[in-house]
Amino acid sequence: MQQDRESMTLEQRVGRIEDVSAITSLKYRYAAFCDAGYDLDGLCSVFVPDGRWAANGYGDFKGHAEIRAYFAGLATTVVDVLHYVTSPRIDLAEDGQSARGQFYLLCLCKSLRQDVPDVADPVVIAGTYEDQFVKIDGRWFFKELVVDVRYSKRIPGGGGPVMAGSRRVAK
Repeated sequence: MQQDRESMTLEQRVGRIEDVSAITSLKYRYAAFCDAGYDLDGLCSVFVPDGRWAANGYGDFKGHAEIRAYFAGLATTVVDVLHYVTSPRIDLAEDGQSARGQFYLLCLCKSLRQDVPDVADPVVIAGTYEDQFVKIDGRWFFKELVVDVRYSKRIPGGGGPVMAGSRRVAK
């Protein structure tokens, strides 16, 4: 997919660097929307209308309505989320209108217990993202965000009462 660097003009090379930067920023915005109590409008804004969000063990959702509903439900049980997204590897299509990206994920959060809903246990999740992006009117969006969850561990007894500042409700 990558065009040979030597055959590209300086303008083309700079454009590709800007695209990689924009895609990386898009990924970080997605993580920030999750970490801000699952900002539903923000989350939907980074996907194309028929975009897909999928994670093994969590579900597969297509389109803004399904993505919004999933994260609205998640926001009622998962609090204090922090996504650490690292090591972006972006492969731009030759035409510059689509791309694929891989990232590593480390997510630390607290999940409310079903038996004692005012107590949240720490949860550690690690995995990799395999994403597809499209450029529309000069802006990048997720076409697909797919998480391969390789590790997920709830730490029972490691939690405590949900603090007043915890983010529980999606906007």
